[in-house]
Amino acid sequence: MKRQALLTLLLASFGAAPTAQAQRLLAEAIHAGIHIGTAIATSAKRPAAVPAAAPAPTVTSAAQVAASFQQLKRQRTAAGQLPQRGAEAIAALEAQLERCHQTYLADSTGVICSPAQRTALQQASLRVVQANSAWNLQAYQREASFYIGEDTRRHLVSTGVRVVVPQSARPVPAPAALQPAPLAPVATPAEVAAKFRQVPLQRTPVAQLPKRGAEAITAVETQLEHCHQTYLADSTGVICSPAQRTALQQAAARLVQANSGWNSLPYQREAAFYLDEDARRHQVSIGAPVGTPVRRPAPAPMPAASPAVLPAWVSAEFRQLQLQRTAVENMPSHGAEQVKTLEAELERCHTALLADSTRAVCPPAQCTALLQATVRAAQASPGWNLDAYQREAAFYIGEDSRRLKVTAIMKE
Repeated sequence: MKRQALLTLLLASFGAAPTAQAQRLLAEAIHAGIHIGTAIATSAKRPAAVPAAAPAPTVTSAAQVAASFQQLKRQRTAAGQLPQRGAEAIAALEAQLERCHQTYLADSTGVICSPAQRTALQQASLRVVQANSAWNLQAYQREASFYIGEDTRRHLVSTGVRVVVPQSARPVPAPAALQPAPLAPVATPAEVAAKFRQVPLQRTPVAQLPKRGAEAITAVETQLEHCHQTYLADSTGVICSPAQRTALQQAAARLVQANSGWNSLPYQREAAFYLDEDARRHQVSIGAPVGTPVRRPAPAPMPAASPAVLPAWVSAEFRQLQLQRTAVENMPSHGAEQVKTLEAELERCHTALLADSTRAVCPPAQCTALLQATVRAAQASPGWNLDAYQREAAFYIGEDSRRLKVTAIMKE
């Protein structure tokens, strides 16, 4: 009896009595997107008298839609907070909405909520009402309304309707590309060998390995020994290939997980040497003069501040990142130059992200420069917090992977 009363109130909220006709109206309301686009739907079905000089129809820009989406409260309920009644139905409805969310982030022009997806949303919503009529559906309704409204806007754009771009959201001209600096002289093999003799190679005997993380420590030292033998065997080739770098990074990550108290500084210094020597050998291969000690290049000038309104293709994940750019007066006393260089490398990726929605943000050469800058900053200023830099770099690399997948799908 109580369940029937709750369903009666729910149906009454849609303006009908608890009859078979009312249940049909409820299903139609959910199928229509649950309180979405009523103005657009009404104008489409109810032709009005068109004046002689009707203004051209317009729709909002993608940047305005993205700003509106940032204010949307998306409800995702943790497993431990689901009610006993209807937990499975609620989780299913939130999963359907998350599919629409991922589609919205992955493509700026395609259909977000297809007819089949809308049907699945409708059915999932009805199951929640049937399983737990007291559960608040307002957040789900607003999110579904957004996706269906955005599908309507994208369809209008595809038919030639003009897009209104506010002055603040208009594209900002990309900064001029940084001119390549002339090739600086690099160290001779003899000078490199003298530097290498000052790098302590940490190789731990089996008897001295700790109980915690012994296997992970051995793995890191084995990877470094591979690089060491390659360095000794060849004076011109690559010491630490991309695959070797990946294996080294993975081994180092496992070591931190297995024994975070183990002193990894000698490993970091040795790895930094191999990366620097690979960079020197590359410079020699493209014609850099040899015969003088390596001179560190001056830090690149910081590009102008990014616009307040980010382009529509910039994801919500990036908007939540804290980009760390340190004022001169707040730089550390040790390693200020290295920190500036690291932030400049990150800013190059940031500029590439804002300038284009499809090209690589952090290509392999830039990724190498970023890794080297991070290692040098850690060496020069061990106490400086690199967390924000690492999160930003991880985003750029992940965004490049996403763009490659989208390009591959479009070519199929």
